[in-house]
Amino acid sequence: MSIFNKQQQKHMPTFSASQTVLPSAAISRIESGSLAELNVPNLMLKKGEKCCFVDKSYEMVETSTTRNVRKSGGTSVPSVFFKGVRYHMGSSESIPVTETKVDYIPGYLYITNKRIIFTSQKGGLEKPIGSLSAFHPYSNAIGLQFGQKVINFILPRADLAVQTLQIMT
Repeated sequence: MSIFNKQQQKHMPTFSASQTVLPSAAISRIESGSLAELNVPNLMLKKGEKCCFVDKSYEMVETSTTRNVRKSGGTSVPSVFFKGVRYHMGSSESIPVTETKVDYIPGYLYITNKRIIFTSQKGGLEKPIGSLSAFHPYSNAIGLQFGQKVINFILPRADLAVQTLQIMT
């Protein structure tokens, strides 16, 4: 099942498995049940921290806006007593309409033994691995839950991100 089956305004980006930037040696280690140790020169690792996973990714960001639409109806009749006067009878109501916009932010997802990091031109994310409540595997993505918030990432090999987190827990 894919998480992204709902109707969207923007075309959902996709990857093929061959588009992964994860080295084949790291893929083999993860598939055999061991954590990979990657050398990533552009990521600032803390003391004792090791990068176990990196890949191209799109962060799926949903924004909802609610606006009120006014709906009214009724009739207007002329007065029989006063010339030029009309009586208006009817009702009106305000109906809330919610619109959800989906945006896809390209970047790189890193999983280290201490943090989950997403880097991109439009901002990023850095969360301690200990604050991860749950992860949700999908056929083309992984959902990372931090408390009440779930952040979804589309990946070329989402299965490897899931396996990396499973090995760590």
